[in-house]
Amino acid sequence: MKKLPHSWKILDKIILNILSSDLHIHDNSIKIVLSCNFENIVKGRCNLIINEKKKKEEDQVLVFSDKPLMEVKVFYELKKIEEIINHIKFSSIRKKKITLHISEGLAINNQGYLYVEEKTKIKVLKIEWLIPLF
Repeated sequence: MKKLPHSWKILDKIILNILSSDLHIHDNSIKIVLSCNFENIVKGRCNLIINEKKKKEEDQVLVFSDKPLMEVKVFYELKKIEEIINHIKFSSIRKKKITLHISEGLAINNQGYLYVEEKTKIKVLKIEWLIPLF
């Protein structure tokens, strides 16, 4: 890994705030699309897509270099997807958050701007959900 100037640091996790959610049902498949913004990156947005796990798919983050967008693909069993739907549908004034622990760090400067040289795919190691109940 390259040594970064003092004004840059490496993020080992991405924190997302859920803005909206949509349920997509197609024939025999179901998915949830969450539109999010970042808590620890200044600009951009993220679409987190939850798909039903059918094979050995790996959770991943796709970071685009030509637009301020990330796409996250997460795979769960149908029962877990139903649980997520039941939890995220609750309205709360507190933010619903998702923390993605990633296998490769992302470079951000002291102001929180992300540096991406080329389109990158990063493995998600762990996902933490924070969904307020009240």
